[in-house]
Amino acid sequence: MNMQTSIHDASALDKEASMSTIEQQTEVRAAIEAATRQLIDAFGQRDAAGCASLYTEQGAMLPPSADIARGRQAIQEVWQGIFDAGLTAFRVESLEVESAGDLAYEMGRYTLYAGDNDAADEGKYILIWKREAGQWRIHRDIVNSSR
Repeated sequence: MNMQTSIHDASALDKEASMSTIEQQTEVRAAIEAATRQLIDAFGQRDAAGCASLYTEQGAMLPPSADIARGRQAIQEVWQGIFDAGLTAFRVESLEVESAGDLAYEMGRYTLYAGDNDAADEGKYILIWKREAGQWRIHRDIVNSSR
């Protein structure tokens, strides 16, 4: 084997690995987008248990001006508090998703609405997603208001 062949083979392997990584990132993003749609649907139905079911059993939510909510029951209580506060809908704009193995992070912006679609809050978020039994669930959730 000459040096030229060796460089060509290494380049081909690198390109193949890169394509595999791109395909994997695309699949992870699609799975996270699907889970986000489920969260938005559960929110629209004011289903706090449905929202919490999209978190891991050991999930943690770090809502603004509140202590850390650990576990699905505590997370469900946070979502119920959001509904009780009169918030009726939310929108997210995912800006970045990266993954490695069974973990991924997502960074984005959110808007919460109350009443007649008045924007009640806007801010940023970071979610850490964890793949469990083939399904991506939220493992850590932190939001920061921009207001």
